[in-house]
Amino acid sequence: MSVLLPTLFIFLMLIIWLPILPKEKTWARILVLGFAIALTLRYFSWRVMITLPSLTMSFQSLWAWVFFIFEIGAITGLLIGLVFQSRTSNRSEEADQGVARLIQRDVLPSVDVFIATYNEELEVVERTIVGALSLNYPRYTVWVLDDGKREWLREFCAKKGAHYVTRPNNLHAKAGNINNGLAVSKAKSNADLIMVLDADFVPRSNFLWRTVGFFDDEKIGIVQTPQYFFNPDPAQANLLADRFWVDEQRYFFDIIQPSRDAWDVAFCCGTSSVVRRRYLEEVSGFPTDSVTEDMLLTFVFLQKGYITRYLRERLSVGLAPEGLKEYLTQRSRWCLGTLQILWLKSCPLWASGLNMTQRISFLWQTLNWVVTFPWVLLCLLAPLIFLFTGIYAIETQGSDIIAYFAPAFVAVLMSISWVSQNKNLIIMTDATRLVMVFTILNSIYQGLFRPFGQGFKVTAKGGDRSKVVIHWQLLWKLIVLFLLSLTGITINLIPEYAVIDNHDLFLANLFWSFFNIIIILIAALIAIDLPRQRNQERFAVHEPSKMILDGDRGMLCLIKDLSLSGARVQLDNKPLLSESVQLDVPGVGRLSCKINRHINTQEVAIQFSDLTFNRDAMIRKLYTQGYSNVSLRAKPLKLFIIVMQRIFGRDPT
Repeated sequence: MSVLLPTLFIFLMLIIWLPILPKEKTWARILVLGFAIALTLRYFSWRVMITLPSLTMSFQSLWAWVFFIFEIGAITGLLIGLVFQSRTSNRSEEADQGVARLIQRDVLPSVDVFIATYNEELEVVERTIVGALSLNYPRYTVWVLDDGKREWLREFCAKKGAHYVTRPNNLHAKAGNINNGLAVSKAKSNADLIMVLDADFVPRSNFLWRTVGFFDDEKIGIVQTPQYFFNPDPAQANLLADRFWVDEQRYFFDIIQPSRDAWDVAFCCGTSSVVRRRYLEEVSGFPTDSVTEDMLLTFVFLQKGYITRYLRERLSVGLAPEGLKEYLTQRSRWCLGTLQILWLKSCPLWASGLNMTQRISFLWQTLNWVVTFPWVLLCLLAPLIFLFTGIYAIETQGSDIIAYFAPAFVAVLMSISWVSQNKNLIIMTDATRLVMVFTILNSIYQGLFRPFGQGFKVTAKGGDRSKVVIHWQLLWKLIVLFLLSLTGITINLIPEYAVIDNHDLFLANLFWSFFNIIIILIAALIAIDLPRQRNQERFAVHEPSKMILDGDRGMLCLIKDLSLSGARVQLDNKPLLSESVQLDVPGVGRLSCKINRHINTQEVAIQFSDLTFNRDAMIRKLYTQGYSNVSLRAKPLKLFIIVMQRIFGRDPT
């Protein structure tokens, strides 16, 4: 029991101090993360000095060394990440100052807004075009760059007032599409700045006012803003946890990017960014050597001395991958693109013109792919191999694991949870990585041995999401891992069949196995796409309004939520008897509606009868004014309850 005391002391100390330490202050971050780094280095020195066997050709020795080599990579990535997260940035005050300067000018910088599209449905790209045309900045031109060469989109753009551009071929995919847009727009508008939007991302009306002012600083080549989403990603949706858990990208955009920005190594993520045209032309446009052309552009700019500035404000909202297949396609492309950069002369690890911080920032990003995902699989296999064969990954005693690993594990776990505002919880992070691991391992192989000629895989958006989709190719692997874990534990609990005779090591691997089982079960739930209940995402608005009944008789009401297809309305303590009504929607107008059902004595679900003349106004209201319908804050306790209910077959209520 005494060996647990240091870990318990660390846990209690952090429980007391972390809630009162200011997360935004560098000194507090250095104190907390430095403590985690120190304990991690203590654990690592123990691993190196005490636990490594002699290197021989035996399976035991080779397995222990392979495990250790990947552990070195994982720890290196962890330590780099902790150091970078010791600082953070908040550029909102600078954005305010930029707005004040812009207001004083007679002539504002001009902006070309590029919407890159390929195969998205009208319902997807419509929101983006209407939103872009609704920017309240006075000098901009909207260009729809269509690699799908769709006549209906050309007609739609002409109707709305956006320029439509296509090209003879789709060479170099998105990067080539944008570069073609650069050439075409130069002959016409030739704006000072280029704003880039994916086809499913809708900008808020003040987007350009908040970002353009940064370009008064000549060293800034790109301003990147976060990607937020108006629908749950597959993990949120399939766990039914979108009210209590954040999307997977929140940790990166809310925590990692501000930290990278504080070191001047934030990178461009494509959509929701603004780029200086002059610098873009200086480097011959977006690079075409990688399918992650946006990140590569950042490092090409850095070689010229131009930095990417990151503004952590919710200035656009987009469509997260709606199904697991699309989610994996997107992550696979990101992995492949990062590894493609390793093969280029301009690779940040050895290209000229970059400082050590910039090189290390790329190394960190690379390790997140090439080491993290193999490490996830090794951590699943290690206790299984031990329970079935007695061959260990770490040669030690159970008490030493508690003495060296446990304090570091607790400190890292709690410090990252603290600095990330609970947006990075180890069980959820490991579960989502497990969902991706087999796809990413294939991308790692492609990126290291066949990096080019793979083509650009577009993330499909829209389509029918009304059915359950079971991803058997992933699920059967998870089932096998689950059954092997249970079998390994069961065998060693029966004395006459037990493989392990070391009680302490068995307990350590028993804990490890139970931890893995929880991760496997969560991953298995994510591997089953649940049907989306609505075709249109609903946004909580809570706005007072008036419902018009028969004739001109009105009734005060409260609009609880709103979508392009309908609304949930709370009445003023009176039952609704009429089936056909009209609803005054603030900022949109009076809409004809049909009552679908009575939710209770005070609330009704209504469907809009015809939005033909009000559709653009409704799009502007829902998507450009900052409404949100998914959780932006993690609630760990409620998330735990939801996940346990899902694991044990109960639908959360």
